[in-house]
Amino acid sequence: MVKNKWLHRSNGKLSEVTMDIDKGEVVKEFYRKPTLDKRTKQTKARGSFYHSFHRELECLKRLKGCEHFPQLINYNEEDMWIRMSYCGTPYPVESPRPQMSHLIPQAQKIVETLTDKKILYPYQKIFNTRQGPVPFFPAVNLHLLDDKLHLIDFEMSWPVGSIIESYFDKVFKSTLKRYDRKQFDQLLQQVLVPDDSKISNKLYVKSGEKQHMSSNAQHVNDKWNGYQYNKVGDNIAQRISQFKIRSYAGADRTMLDLGANEGRFGIELEKDFKHTYAVEPFVPQPKQLPTNMTWFALGYKNFVEQNKQQYDLVLSFACTIQIADIDLMQENDIAKTHADLVKPGGHLIYETQKQTKREANQTHVKKILANLKTCLGDPIDSGPARGGGRMFYVFHKKTK
Repeated sequence: MVKNKWLHRSNGKLSEVTMDIDKGEVVKEFYRKPTLDKRTKQTKARGSFYHSFHRELECLKRLKGCEHFPQLINYNEEDMWIRMSYCGTPYPVESPRPQMSHLIPQAQKIVETLTDKKILYPYQKIFNTRQGPVPFFPAVNLHLLDDKLHLIDFEMSWPVGSIIESYFDKVFKSTLKRYDRKQFDQLLQQVLVPDDSKISNKLYVKSGEKQHMSSNAQHVNDKWNGYQYNKVGDNIAQRISQFKIRSYAGADRTMLDLGANEGRFGIELEKDFKHTYAVEPFVPQPKQLPTNMTWFALGYKNFVEQNKQQYDLVLSFACTIQIADIDLMQENDIAKTHADLVKPGGHLIYETQKQTKREANQTHVKKILANLKTCLGDPIDSGPARGGGRMFYVFHKKTK
């Protein structure tokens, strides 16, 4: 088996691409910066690595079954990797550049499909804020496989109507809001049938990006672990027992589940609490919601800004690092707002993300715990959680 590993770290991009040509597969891994300073630099315009991951994943879902694009094979939302089909080698842009007019119908089909799927592809770039965005297509994103054209790399594309698009940076949106299908079509054709004499200072064709070989790329787990639905759904009863959740329940008590996913904890504990509340921005509300359960289809930051009550039990299960990445909140703010949600005399159960061999996660957890201890004191209970170095901690908010 032959593997070519390319490490891309240009323009703030933090993703690692591993190509298995024998299998005809490509795995793209996204990873977060371990420190706040580096995270801040990473989030300029494009947003956090999570925003990039979500844009790429959403675009590939929409393009499933469409010619001229990578085909989604598998993905893991917790570990942030996407497996897709191999699309060949980058389009040749060396001088003299080849004339490939026979590929123009394929390029037109690409633009037509993107329009149909409501995907705005980044073919513009801001060089000067006074000048505004100008045409600038990265020709290296066109790949050829058996004379078939493919367009790759969607982490800076805008899937219009995406459930996470409210988090996209205004600078990111400013270029794509001026998207012009005809201009994009013309730019692709210019790549295929170049006429260098017509390239002015207002028209750019990016001829390539530096590609660095990486010998220590992290191997990707081949098994999709069902994080978003199956895994969470299968161990609800186990975690309720392990974290002793029912010991904090009562007929007069309320429970809040942050990052509730499908709301399984609230549904399972329906009869144990007076009322349960679920906060989940990305998974649709269950069709059969218990009568004593309220669903907030909001991001964490939006929720705490409008929330006006406190809860007897707050569940925060493996979601704080997503809050940091998506809402761009610092750990001290996350911990403080968590503590503010807990009613005096109530409890917070905090479950960490995986920590084994994950420096960024370890740094995040240390900061969250330190700030939670400042707000709520030392945990009254703790222990190992689901594996991968996960831990859980129970905090009690004292009455004044």
